[in-house]
Amino acid sequence: MKKIIPVILAGEVRPSLLRRQSGLLPLEIPLRPGWTNLDAWLDCLRASSIIHRPTVLVSSTKELRQLRMREVHRDLDLVVDQRSHRGTGGILADFRLTRRDATAEDVVFLLIEGNCVAPRNLQNLVERFCATRAKVAFGTFAQDRLRGVCLVSGSSLDLVPEIGFFDLKEQLVAAIRDSGGEVIGADLNDSLIRLTSLKNLLAAVARFAKSESRHGGESVILDGANCIHDIAGISEQVGIVDSLLMPGVSIGRGAIVARSFVGSGVHIPAGRRVIDAVIAASRETKREHRFVNR
Repeated sequence: MKKIIPVILAGEVRPSLLRRQSGLLPLEIPLRPGWTNLDAWLDCLRASSIIHRPTVLVSSTKELRQLRMREVHRDLDLVVDQRSHRGTGGILADFRLTRRDATAEDVVFLLIEGNCVAPRNLQNLVERFCATRAKVAFGTFAQDRLRGVCLVSGSSLDLVPEIGFFDLKEQLVAAIRDSGGEVIGADLNDSLIRLTSLKNLLAAVARFAKSESRHGGESVILDGANCIHDIAGISEQVGIVDSLLMPGVSIGRGAIVARSFVGSGVHIPAGRRVIDAVIAASRETKREHRFVNR
């Protein structure tokens, strides 16, 4: 049996619109109360019988502090990428050099794009990879479109130069094929959602969230799929439709929140209509910032 070491890429070369607006890394975003995309990935690894402790690679000490503040480091290792502009192939090759246990022939890296929502499991990907001599196996869906996760043999990373940018999908795959190696795909039977926009975030909430719990009085109307943290304060005659409310949110009487993200500590005044918007509180100024997504 191959030794599979999970590596989750938390940073983004260009921060997405949703990350800039919400201030959250994609791994931090809750898909249901108290359960984030990172939790979804950890559950996915367990469901796939991948037992080795995952590593989350962040691109800066700021991201490292951000994840440590959320106390996510108990079940995984947090590592700051020390070299910028290396590309996914270069990042993985550099990480391999830091692992004493990564030089054996049976070592395989499971590379996960952290801005992708986790699938139910990776069993088909693992089984197909182990049944062949492939150097790389991509998780796919619907006509071989990439699913944001792949298995990479440790030995194939010898093809990565020690310096410079080296992308996995374009350059490493080409180098593997040029050297006679095989690259395959495995259908994960699960469509791709990237947590890069409000629309995609709400699609992820619709997939995972449950709206059975009641918040506020009997006159509070909950419709659609919502992710509402239990400590959110909601007044009477409030309507919430297909939205995500972070901890510490308070909503005044008669307000409506529809198809929106409301960040931690934000107060929605009585009678306010918040529709198709991202609202977050700035940590520096404590002022509310509102972004409308048309």
